[in-house]
Formats: sequence, structure tokens, C-alpha cells
Amino acid sequence: MRGHVAIIDLGSNTFHLLIKGIDQKGNGFELFSKQSHVRMAQGGLVDNHIEPEALARGIRCLKDYKALIDELGVDTVLAFGTSVFRDAANGRNFVEEGSKILHHDIEIITGQREAELIFKGVIHAYKPGNKPYLILDIGGGSSEVIIGSKKQILWSQSLPLGGLRLAKAYHQCDPMCQEEMARLHAFFQERLTGVAQAIKQHKPRVMVGSAGCFETLSKMDYLNIRNLPFPEFSRAHEIPIAHFKELSELIVRSTKGELLDVPGMVAYRSDLIVVSVLLARYILGLGQFNQLYYSDYAMKEGVFYDYMEQQMA
Repeated sequence: MRGHVAIIDLGSNTFHLLIKGIDQKGNGFELFSKQSHVRMAQGGLVDNHIEPEALARGIRCLKDYKALIDELGVDTVLAFGTSVFRDAANGRNFVEEGSKILHHDIEIITGQREAELIFKGVIHAYKPGNKPYLILDIGGGSSEVIIGSKKQILWSQSLPLGGLRLAKAYHQCDPMCQEEMARLHAFFQERLTGVAQAIKQHKPRVMVGSAGCFETLSKMDYLNIRNLPFPEFSRAHEIPIAHFKELSELIVRSTKGELLDVPGMVAYRSDLIVVSVLLARYILGLGQFNQLYYSDYAMKEGVFYDYMEQQMA
């Protein structure tokens, strides 16, 4: 089995294109990767609709991806829409138009399926041991929480608690004020009871944050605390809990302008990093976690490994 496979992950904040090659032995290797900051859920889905400007950004992005796919001679295209397309009344209209542009169907996946694919991606970057661990993927529209043991899912939940939604509802002050933090904490207490119960039952001691804000945290850790260059080609990095606490305090007390001056911070994540860090910090506080890792692999890699499993079956 040989060929090129393109995976397109249409997220609420970011679109991702990953093109993988498959050699004669059936092994995958990365050919091309790109992420585009489209902010499909910008404005928090006013009246349950994706805004016209966001729709236009998304269409332009898919046209760019289609040109790249054609240029690289891709054989198979796997395209998936996530939270914003599940929830927005006009999400399916975008998916229909996008499918025509790509000449391939875009599948809107459930939150449960998204969690499964994230899990498949993460375990190829973070090598799990025998003890339970928790995976947290904070997207723009939803967040997926998965508890696994070895290479098996023990429990998972997809929650409408993405960074764009949380920032819209709870982060208007700059820097974030105590009243906003208190309201957000109360919201977490109300909405994360299932997560709290699962942590109490399975007792994970390791959290693995996949992509998104955890990539930013890992880069900030290396550049600001370790004073080392970020290892670009490594797929999983530990973020010591003490370093996370130091970074989270810095992030929460900083203005958006101050954050942009911190090495490792990128502009398009600065608007969402505060609420994302507070979500991660709250979940860490629900258990007795002693290790935190960042996984470079997430849903798009999980889609590839899922595809390969089906081809080899």
C-alpha cells in the first residue's frame, strides 16, 4: 500500500491540513502540515449562526488547501468538521459548499468520535504506561476529556467548553478580573461534575494536553523557564507541574499586550490562553496529578492512524 493521504481537521478556531505519505511497507511519514487561524466560532455563534466573515475565511482556506492537495498529488482526502459545525444552524451549509470545493465529502463527527480520534493520535506521541492517565484537548468550540489505561479508553466526554466560547462569556476584562475568574470557576464546578467523578473513580496521575494551548505552554516552558530552544521534532514533552503553575500565574495576571511579549506566545492564541489555562488548572485540581505532558499529536493524526487500521484490516 502506497500513496498520499490528506487529513483536514475543521475546528472552531483553527483549520489543520496534514498530508502523510505511505511507503511500501505501509508506514506513514509526514509530507506537509499547515494550520490556519479561521475563527469559525468568532463571536460565540451569534443567534446560533456562524458569522458571514467567518464563513468567507473558511471557504478561502479550503480553496487554498485544495490547491495544495492537487499540487502534491494526494490520493485520499479525509475531512472532518467538529464542534462549530455540529452546533451552528448554518454549519451544514458550509460543509456542503466545502465538500464541493474539495471534491470530497466533509464529515461532521460527534463529540464522542472526536474524543476517540484524539485518543488514537495522542497515544502515538505519548507512550502510555500501565497506570491511568487523562487526556485534555481544548478546542475553540469544545473540549474533550479522555481517561485511558495503556491503549484503551476507560471513559470520555466531549463538553461545549472550548476556548472561544469561554472567552466570549467570561473574559472581557484585560487582564481577567477576579469577578470573571469567580464566575468561571463556578461554571466549571457546575459543568465538570462528570469529569470530577471519573477522576475520582479512575485516579489518573498524569495529564496529557494535546496540541492547542498546550503547545504554547510547552514552548513558553522551554523558552522562559528552562532557557532552552524548543525541540521541534519531538512529539511529546513534559511540562513540570511547578512550571505549569508558574506559567499559569503569569498568563492569568497579564494583559493581552503583555502576553504577546512573552517568548513562545503566538498572537492567535493570546485571546484564548487565559480561559484555557484556567480550565486545565481546574481539572488538575480535581485529582492528584503529578505529571503533565504536551502531545504534538491530536485528532488529525488520530484520523490517519484510524484510516491505516481500516486499510490493514
